[in-house]
Amino acid sequence: MNEPASERTEDARRPTAKAIFRYLLVSQIRHAMAAGLTRADAVRAVAAHPQQGVDGKEYRISCRTLQRWLQFFERDGIDGLEPAVRSGQPYALDPKIQTFLIEEKDQDADASIPEILSRAVERGVITRDEVPDRSTAYRFLRAAGKPVARRRRPSETDMRRFAHPHRMNMILADGKHFRAGPKRLRRVALFFLDDCTRFLLHVVVGTSETRKLFLRGLFGLLCRVGLFDRIYLDRGPGFIAEDTAIVVARLPNHPPLILGRARYPEGHGKLERFNRTAKADVLRGLPGRPDVDADCTSLELRLQHYATRYNSRPHAALAGRSPQEA
Repeated sequence: MNEPASERTEDARRPTAKAIFRYLLVSQIRHAMAAGLTRADAVRAVAAHPQQGVDGKEYRISCRTLQRWLQFFERDGIDGLEPAVRSGQPYALDPKIQTFLIEEKDQDADASIPEILSRAVERGVITRDEVPDRSTAYRFLRAAGKPVARRRRPSETDMRRFAHPHRMNMILADGKHFRAGPKRLRRVALFFLDDCTRFLLHVVVGTSETRKLFLRGLFGLLCRVGLFDRIYLDRGPGFIAEDTAIVVARLPNHPPLILGRARYPEGHGKLERFNRTAKADVLRGLPGRPDVDADCTSLELRLQHYATRYNSRPHAALAGRSPQEA
């Protein structure tokens, strides 16, 4: 059972790596639901692909586990995704919950164990603090000869395209490396692009792609245009940092955070196409020029000015309209 957020100590306020990993999977589910999939189909779509754990290895997460994490997040936010604290002591099922488990399985054989335990709390059979571990209930029901095998269904792998109908439904963020000034110094521009209108919302420049640069860009984005529904990040050092996930998860509207992978070609393709445009328009003309100030602040102002030009030009993906018009 997850520890209530109100009972956690102040020292434990920073989410653990496991909680952040679970939040990223919950974000994928919520994004798929927003794209039109049902809750069950969205869970199955995420469960169909191996996920890279905190140890770097790939794991397959079951639909039941993903459903449970989604419920915990909806109830307590990212704090609800913290791993349960086990006492280490054996837990014997109370006779009243034993009776309830058997009666519910007899009446509803397809009900999952987490669902039955939730019913027990709702009907006052046990309190939330008395909820036993699911594995204990599973072993009890199996020993009692009750059906515990989950039903197999065809997996749904369609994650739907990034074609959001309204502005701020999805923010695409990516870093583009380039060189600038007479000394050809290394710089990186972090662009924030609106998926629906292709509007270039914000850009920041740093010496490397770090979490500090992303968080500064995110803060500037929020100050300029406010909250967004979800955000897609191509994988990079600043994007996969734990602080990035923590900050996004604790925004007031808890937007899903989607990290780019091979099965998200739409977001990656749009960013790559924009990067080619930005390179052709402005970035390729910056290295080696004595009149270009390679200071990050100066380059940031230059690219923010470029954003006004980009946003006013016709865009092929918008039927000839400009991002500003869209």
